[in-house]
Amino acid sequence: MRIAIPTDDEKQIAAHTGRCLGFAIYSIEGDRTQKLEYRRFESAHHSQEHSRHGDNHGAHDCSHGRHGDSGHSHHGLLEAVRDCGVFLAMGMGPRLVNDLQAHGLMVVFTLERDIVKAVEALALGRLVENPSGSACHRH
Repeated sequence: MRIAIPTDDEKQIAAHTGRCLGFAIYSIEGDRTQKLEYRRFESAHHSQEHSRHGDNHGAHDCSHGRHGDSGHSHHGLLEAVRDCGVFLAMGMGPRLVNDLQAHGLMVVFTLERDIVKAVEALALGRLVENPSGSACHRH
C-alpha cells in the first residue's frame, strides 16, 4: 500500500495540506515501512486562488463554497498522488477530502506531526486518528 503525506520538509506532516511543498510517498507491506520518494508539489496556484477571490482566512484549507464558484481545482494535487491508496494528513477542507475519496484514496487524519512515527504507527495499526481533521479550522 502506498501512502501520500503532505509535507514542507520531508520530516513533518504539513499543517496545511493545500499549501504543502510536496508529498512524501511511503510504502507499507505488512508491518514494514519504506520511504519511496518525495514529490514536489506546486501549490502556488492554490494560494493564488485564495488571494484572488478574497479568501483571507489565514493559512488553512477551508471550503465555504468559493472554491466551486471560482473554478478552483485540486487536479494537480490529485495527479501528484494518483498511484497512492492512502492520504495521511493533519487536516484539510471537506472539498479536498471529497475529491481525494472520489479518486479512490482513503483519507486518514492524525495529530502526529512526525512522518516516520505516523507511518510506522499506521503500519502497526496503532495510529491515533483525529476525526476532526476534516473540519474547517483556524490555526
